[in-house]
Amino acid sequence: MQPFSMCAVFLTALMSMESPSRIIALSGIFNVTSQYSKGFTSCHECLVGTLGAAQIHLLVVNSGFRLYWIHSNSNAEKAFLSYCHKPWTCYLSNHLEHTYSPDKSICMHRDIKIPNEENGIRLLANAMNGEMLMELATFTNTKVSKDDPSSLIRKETNDIPVFLWKDYSLQYATLFGHLKKFPVIGMSIKEEVSPKKRIFIHEKDEPLMRCMVLPIPPQEGVCRECLAMHSTTFAIRTFHLLHGSKPSADVCVFLSNHQPSDIVSNCKKIFCQAIIHLNSIDCRTIHNIFPLNHQFERDKNKMTLEEVQQVLQSIAYRRTARRQTSNSLLSETFEPEGSLNILGAKDYFCIEVRALLHSKRRCIDCILKDVTGYHLVFSLSLYIFLIFTHSIRDFSQCKTCKFIQVRRPDDCGKKPEHYLNKLEVYPKPSHLDMRNELYESCIAAYQGKCDYACIGCIEHYLEITNAAPLIGRSPLLFDVSMAASKMTLKVFSKLSHECVVARRCSRIQAVPSYFCSTHRAFKVTQSRRGKKAIKFNQDPIPVGIWPPLQHQAEENLNGFMSPRSSVSWSGSADGPQIWPASNNIALVEIKFADSGSYDCLKCLAEHTELFFFYRSEVERSGYVWMRPALSNILSSCVGMHCSSLSYNENGMQMRRPVGLPPVTTIDIILSLVMFNKRNTKAPHT
Repeated sequence: MQPFSMCAVFLTALMSMESPSRIIALSGIFNVTSQYSKGFTSCHECLVGTLGAAQIHLLVVNSGFRLYWIHSNSNAEKAFLSYCHKPWTCYLSNHLEHTYSPDKSICMHRDIKIPNEENGIRLLANAMNGEMLMELATFTNTKVSKDDPSSLIRKETNDIPVFLWKDYSLQYATLFGHLKKFPVIGMSIKEEVSPKKRIFIHEKDEPLMRCMVLPIPPQEGVCRECLAMHSTTFAIRTFHLLHGSKPSADVCVFLSNHQPSDIVSNCKKIFCQAIIHLNSIDCRTIHNIFPLNHQFERDKNKMTLEEVQQVLQSIAYRRTARRQTSNSLLSETFEPEGSLNILGAKDYFCIEVRALLHSKRRCIDCILKDVTGYHLVFSLSLYIFLIFTHSIRDFSQCKTCKFIQVRRPDDCGKKPEHYLNKLEVYPKPSHLDMRNELYESCIAAYQGKCDYACIGCIEHYLEITNAAPLIGRSPLLFDVSMAASKMTLKVFSKLSHECVVARRCSRIQAVPSYFCSTHRAFKVTQSRRGKKAIKFNQDPIPVGIWPPLQHQAEENLNGFMSPRSSVSWSGSADGPQIWPASNNIALVEIKFADSGSYDCLKCLAEHTELFFFYRSEVERSGYVWMRPALSNILSSCVGMHCSSLSYNENGMQMRRPVGLPPVTTIDIILSLVMFNKRNTKAPHT
């Protein structure tokens, strides 16, 4: 495998949303590669789950790398580096296909230049490649570029600073050219470097300090979103917590007017199945390192506890977290009064470390060798991080570290603002996050180990006494309008907590009512379809976006779909302006190839966004609700995995469901395993 240098391009835009507030939203290009054949699958799972991505679009795919365009909260890059950027999943690459241009994705020509505002990812990346924003001033290396990046960005966003950092291959240390100026082992410990004394922060902020521990394996992005809804500024900051030298948990720090017990109670039910509150001593210690100031005053969170609970119920309605396992190590060492004894002493040191990605773990192991207790790690970039510990020693044997320096703790708090303010900032809730009656009559559920246990739990809490509401089993699909109990946010919250946490179902979420009605129609007309279908197969491969964006459907007050005029492929006006992406989803029929339904559905889930799928129990066919994608991207799935895709020329499309997370391969595996286990065919599926 050829060496890849790691490069990330992030476009941070200040966008005006539906709510009266203005939030920092990030749209960025993630250019990733992997050393393993299954690495891209794991990478995609991480992007969808851990990052809490609002939208994810695959622009380029080949055997060497994948280029994603992601819209998420303002600190998606830090979440990616913390959870997804690993040798066994994927890591950032700067390899970019020279002939790729999004506005001419099918007709590729070398050195093509189109004089418009969206002049292609290749030209944009090349223009920004002349600037490297490094962590320290000594790293800054700015060159005059012949292309001005500002002319390549959309004019409809306000002020878009462009950040680019460049690190190098984790396989080839010789490519670390800019690290050669540092000794393998950095400065020895200076005598004047004294440990940091624990101090109290301003008394007006102390009652507001909140520190929540999220055990590893990492919770999904929606867990951190739950915490942010309690924050006074809808923002949180995350540290990594080590026990000895082993990763144990993440610590989320924020200011809040709500009591810690209420925050734990609200988030533990559905979003963070393992969450612990730190006592004020530990929390104060963490807060002293990088104090949270009162930023984003314009987005001050004035919600009461009841209002927060209503917002969380609405969020849970569409994106409950998957069931997770607890961290036994953290549970054993956590004391009843809520103290982990972080840093373990009255004094602590700050150690700045630089290491290659593949050596980072061994570097930390060496630095913290024979050091007991809990320690904090704060990542500044791909290869630079800070370790806060109560003990230091001779580091001369830590050859896996490129640079080590014991700094004054106060100096660690004076790093450039670009790094210290790496907060995850979430949007102030708007009417899009609140109750939507169109979602109150259809539920999708992904089974756990026992199909019937999940079904039984849902039927119990919805007071379902007959088989009629269960209209699909691969995955489970319930038409709640036929149930005796009316679906409310409170009922759904209790259902999600009891049926997911108790290990009966893997995940439960409300889906648009249209999913249930189209599922019924699909089964009724299954034998009569195909006359007006627009097929996608290998010969010939369609050109452009597929399915074609001929329709845009709008949900009216009665829940029915009505056609509107044709739309451009940049999406509807009320969604985030993510280019080049559609903000619609369409129902697409599938014929599975000989490799089976799993390979086809898995391929589609990784190459576009799926929001629901169905696998027929009588034919090698089914359907998916998917976001239209570039035809050259979908062609990776047609032939070997999917025999064909088809779309009815009179078929309706609907807007991409707000807040609904896409299906992942975990959902597909769980549903198809239950599908294969059933020995008899249920007449109602």
